[in-house]
Amino acid sequence: NGTYQLRNHLKSEIKVIGIGSAGCFSINQLIKSDISNVDFIVIGSALADLACSMANTKIFIDIDKINGTESPMYTELARKAIKEKKQEITSILKNSKLVVIIAGLGCFQSSGTTDALTSFANGYLNISAHNTHFVITLPFNFEGSKRMARAQNYLRNLQMYSHFVTVLPNQGILKIVGSSKLSVRDAFHLSNQRISMSTRKILNRYCMQEDIT
Repeated sequence: NGTYQLRNHLKSEIKVIGIGSAGCFSINQLIKSDISNVDFIVIGSALADLACSMANTKIFIDIDKINGTESPMYTELARKAIKEKKQEITSILKNSKLVVIIAGLGCFQSSGTTDALTSFANGYLNISAHNTHFVITLPFNFEGSKRMARAQNYLRNLQMYSHFVTVLPNQGILKIVGSSKLSVRDAFHLSNQRISMSTRKILNRYCMQEDIT
C-alpha cells in the first residue's frame, strides 16, 4: 500500500533480515549496539511492529485476507505476498555475501513469512545456503504444544535449506532465571536479547574470517 518505500542506498554485502515482532525488536537492539557496515531489513504484516523498527528498510507484507495470525492459510498467502515484493527483495539481497535471517518460530505469521522468504531466496535469487544463516527461537512452554509442534515443523524445513541454523529454545531462559521472577513481557525481551547476541557472534565471526582472507 506504499506505506513503506524501499530505500535504494543499500550497499553493504551483509544483510540482517528480521521477520515479525521478534525480528523487529531484535534488530532494534542490534542497531542500538552501534553495529556498522550492515544493512538491516525488517519484514512483517503488523504495521505497529514496522513503525517501531529502526531498520534501514521496512517491507510490509499486506495480508488482509486472514482473520488474525493463527491461520494455516498464512504460509501460502505469505509466499504470494513475498513474490509480489520480488523487485524490492531482489534489489536488497542481490550480491549479498552474508544473509542472516532472524525470527521467532511458532506463530503462523513469523513462521510462514520466514518459510516463504527462504523459498523465494533459494528459488529466485539462487542465494547459496552456505552464506545464509538463521537465528530462530522456539516457543516458551506456556505458548502451548501446538505452537511448539508448528515451530519444530518449520525448523526442519529451514534445516533442509541451510546447515547454519542457530536454535534458541525460549524455555531455557526460564530455567536460568526462574519463571516466578519474570513477567511475560520480560521473558520475550530476554528472548530478543539472546537473538541479538547470537546474531552479533555470527557477524563478528564473518568479519574475522574476511580479515584473515
